[in-house]
Amino acid sequence: MKTTARRISWIMYGLLLGGVMYNCKTKDVASITPFTYTFAGLDNIKLPELTQTAPAAVTVTAGTVTSSTLAAAVTSALSNISATGEIPAVVKQAGADIAQTVPAEKAASLVSGFTPDMINSGALSAEMKSQMSAIASSPALKAYMPSFTLPMVNGKPIGARIAAPTVATTAAAKAALLGGDVDACKQGATEAYNTVLGKLDATKASQTSTVNATYTQLETAANGDVAGCQAGVPAKYAPLRSTLKEQLTTSLATLNSIKSILGADLYNQLALMAYVGYFQALDNVDTIQSADGKACTATKDAKIAAAKVARDTDLNHINSNYNTALTEATTARDKAIASCHNQGTGG
Repeated sequence: MKTTARRISWIMYGLLLGGVMYNCKTKDVASITPFTYTFAGLDNIKLPELTQTAPAAVTVTAGTVTSSTLAAAVTSALSNISATGEIPAVVKQAGADIAQTVPAEKAASLVSGFTPDMINSGALSAEMKSQMSAIASSPALKAYMPSFTLPMVNGKPIGARIAAPTVATTAAAKAALLGGDVDACKQGATEAYNTVLGKLDATKASQTSTVNATYTQLETAANGDVAGCQAGVPAKYAPLRSTLKEQLTTSLATLNSIKSILGADLYNQLALMAYVGYFQALDNVDTIQSADGKACTATKDAKIAAAKVARDTDLNHINSNYNTALTEATTARDKAIASCHNQGTGG
């Protein structure tokens, strides 16, 4: 009887032990919902939208030839002599002024040396050209000579150096990634940071590409404008040369019509002044035309310089915005890691 009772006891112990072990299986542990880490400070970090800087406008001012006010007064006075038969004081003064530089006999010799071919072509021999230049530069006659202004780009006469402003660029330095600790919360913070960093890098690359593409487009357009600009220069000055020739022809015709009233000496002095003024004006036109061709290149250089300033300004803004966002992301990551012990621990 005792043996049978012991067996029954052992069987009961075995059933109880089996029930206890069954209750300890992992099925209850597996039913716990996994914890998700959140890092609010990293969610909305991004670069601002790109607003590109417009290059500064390039201003181009054309060159000009300006007639002498005093010479115009003499011309006007000459037109009245045939009607009045009298020589106005301004005409007599003009003769006296040129006589200070060129004696009457020399004036007569020079006037007789001009030919229709010279007038039509505007070309003089080297010796004649030198003499015209010397007369035109005489202090006594400067007020009777035409003047000119050179073409300007951004307010600077062609020939002056046009310097492009320089803008320093800054390179963004990425913060070192967190390493070592593989705690689940800390690892999650690092991965969230890396995701933000990847987006920042992609946006920065896209914005940089846009800015560089805009600069390349502006540079190409500026370079492409030069040939057309220079090709159109000669046509701009052909009408001016024709006008100057017509003015000389009219002046000489007026002088010839009143030659008997003026007398030989005054006639030659005034005729010489008309010739000198004409060829001086042609020289001015040649100078301006040459400068105008160079203005095409100077305009191109100024446009490219302005485009570079706009490009570098935008690249600096992109880098600055990137560095600011990177600092913000790094700070948010470090703050998240520091507070990891508060997530999922109930503490």
